[in-house]
Amino acid sequence: MADNFTHSLQENLITILAFDKEQGNIVSKVLDVTLMDGDYRLIAERCIDYWKTQKQPPDDHLADLFADILEDKHNRRAPIIRRHIRSMIALSESINTKYVMQQLRDHNKLQRFRAGIVEAAELISKKAQMALPEIEEIWNKLLRTREIDFIGGMRLNEVARVLQRLEELASEFRCGISELDRRGIVPARGKLLILGGAAGRGKTWGLIHIAKQAILDRKRVVHISVEIDEEEVIGRYYQSILSIAKRPSDSVEITELERDDDGKLEGFTRKEHVSPFALGSGTAQLELEMHIRELGKKADYLWVKRFKPQELTGNAIRAYLDMLETTEGFVPDMIVMDYLGLMKIDPKDKRGSIGFNCVELRAIAIERNAAMVTAHQLSKKGEEAPMAKGTHFSEDWSIMGTADVALIYSVTDLEFAFGLGRIYVAKARSEEDRFAILITQAYKVGQFCLESMYLQRQYRDLLDDLRMSSDHYDAGDDGEEDEDKDAEE
Repeated sequence: MADNFTHSLQENLITILAFDKEQGNIVSKVLDVTLMDGDYRLIAERCIDYWKTQKQPPDDHLADLFADILEDKHNRRAPIIRRHIRSMIALSESINTKYVMQQLRDHNKLQRFRAGIVEAAELISKKAQMALPEIEEIWNKLLRTREIDFIGGMRLNEVARVLQRLEELASEFRCGISELDRRGIVPARGKLLILGGAAGRGKTWGLIHIAKQAILDRKRVVHISVEIDEEEVIGRYYQSILSIAKRPSDSVEITELERDDDGKLEGFTRKEHVSPFALGSGTAQLELEMHIRELGKKADYLWVKRFKPQELTGNAIRAYLDMLETTEGFVPDMIVMDYLGLMKIDPKDKRGSIGFNCVELRAIAIERNAAMVTAHQLSKKGEEAPMAKGTHFSEDWSIMGTADVALIYSVTDLEFAFGLGRIYVAKARSEEDRFAILITQAYKVGQFCLESMYLQRQYRDLLDDLRMSSDHYDAGDDGEEDEDKDAEE
């Protein structure tokens, strides 16, 4: 017996039928509406009929297809159909079409193979070995079946498709770090971005910062944590989105970059930041509930799930995403994995396991047509280096080969004290790389990056000036003697 489509897939399919000029045509030809439930089936049938006569999606005429129901005051289906139409219009702006089409192909293929297995089993029961020729023909027919939307690849004359993809890669997602965003060094669907950094220096804040930008841009995000619990992760999102302190007693100073008329760094300014409220204040619940309401639907664009360290595998992530889609109808545009090094590894082959897990994360990004963002720790040598680079990833050098974008975050004790940090772009598969940027930060109010600029040679001298002007900092040797050299490289 054939399995019906999940409710999430049905909603996605009727949305594609109603609004997508290209994929809607394919769905109208291959969709088995008998596998759909009630109202989903009715909507699909009427959209398919429209495709057959008009050769295009209903789009603005969608409501007209259901005028007989919507205009009948006594029809109990009217409010349900009206709700479905509103939901489809909203979903059409952010639907992950590529992933939905792959789901439809997989589902149809599974049904064909299931029917073939049943038919072969019946033949074996009736004819035993005499059924072999017929069984072979059943399987040969299944393997020869061509998907109606089969695409052989690309040719040189598909200019519009190439330009559209390049535009998507550069603009669909942001890092929230202006110096990277304007250079196109951003997350992208089907690609893996890795943020490297020393232990305890802010990698999780960096991942949250990138995910926050996606949420504010109306992208759906799944944040998988194997390091800190769900409540703490959500608390950090509150801080990052609202720029609020954790405790009422926290005093926050922010470093701002001073630039000359040519945009070059000429100094720093320290300013006090006043947090509107704190997570630990008596009014926190009322304040947070008010701000969450103001976010509207964006507040539903994040799911956070914690797993135990050293138990999570690529297949476990796949199973979780499947269940989230089935039970909640949530298909992510971005997956944040915090972090790579805490996934399950083989103690006998730690290096190989980390490399394999990295490949798995990239594969999941491709399978789900989602942006994958993760973090990884640096080696001891990398933590000690004034400017860490791609060679400083711990355990497995193949991580650099697998990643599409590799960002290495470095910060000395002096920089940490003054809310400064540096990011080295170790790899950007499709963009310029091997340069460093300077960022300002304020972890006490959840900010991984406030400002950014290209790292310049005079930075160290200006940083020394900042230290000398401060009457409360004395950290001794910060290991910065080779910083200028690394910055130039």
